[in-house]
Amino acid sequence: MAQENETPKPVKEQKQAANTTEAPPQENSREHLNLLEKTVAEKEKQIDKLKTSAGSYQEDLNRLTLSLEKAVASYRNMVIKAHPDVPEELITGKSVDEIDSSLERAKKIVDRVRKTLEQPAVQDSVPAGAPPRNRDTAAGLSAREKIQYAIGGNY
Repeated sequence: MAQENETPKPVKEQKQAANTTEAPPQENSREHLNLLEKTVAEKEKQIDKLKTSAGSYQEDLNRLTLSLEKAVASYRNMVIKAHPDVPEELITGKSVDEIDSSLERAKKIVDRVRKTLEQPAVQDSVPAGAPPRNRDTAAGLSAREKIQYAIGGNY
């Protein structure tokens, strides 16, 4: 019955009792240091792997960028050959969409110029050179009427 009457030990005393059974603090800190060193080494390996994969991704990106530039240049050349009426200087762009939009603008410019050239030229009110001779006005007139016409009188 003596055991039943004992009061439980406070929590602090229980923790102190548990600490006395553990390894001495120096040994614990060495183990903790070794664990941290292992963790750091693992993280460094992960960093190296990520750097290597990032480098390979950069190489892939450079290769794909170069391939895209070649494809866009080839597409531009095909567009130029397909539309010989459009000046190639008007077809520009670094992507397929840019080339398509510049082609549409170039077509509009060519159409506008073509329409302007097809319209008949507006004749000036003053003809170049001497005025044409009109023999029909005096052809049916008598001599007297011709003289009056020449002087500026009415006939």
